[in-house]
Amino acid sequence: MSSPSRHRERIGSELELFAEAVNWRTYWQRQTVPFLGRRVLEVGAGFGTVTGDLCRSPVEHWLALKPDRATAAHLAADRQTGLLPAMREPRHRSTETFGPEERFDTALYIDVLEHIGDDKTEVARVGGI
Repeated sequence: MSSPSRHRERIGSELELFAEAVNWRTYWQRQTVPFLGRRVLEVGAGFGTVTGDLCRSPVEHWLALKPDRATAAHLAADRQTGLLPAMREPRHRSTETFGPEERFDTALYIDVLEHIGDDKTEVARVGGI
């Protein structure tokens, strides 16, 4: 079993690799952009690279959830400096804390759902939001 710090190190490296994966990002753009609604929920926002590519009109609000506090803070700083669109709201939390006022047209789990222990409950919860 790997140590938690080794796990974080591996995840950080994985996110950095995805940020440089131009063909992979282009694929997600083609597959996703035509189907985005005005209010988008992104679970597991990573470093924000992929959704920086996707977050554009007609999107009005993009909620980017991150369970890791440090990465969520990084995303918030990128929004403040203009590296991420102003319509993109990073938050450090999970879907478990959502109330009935949280409504979305689109929910994205790009390379994330397989990392969620109880994915069936997760999808059911978000489907009911």
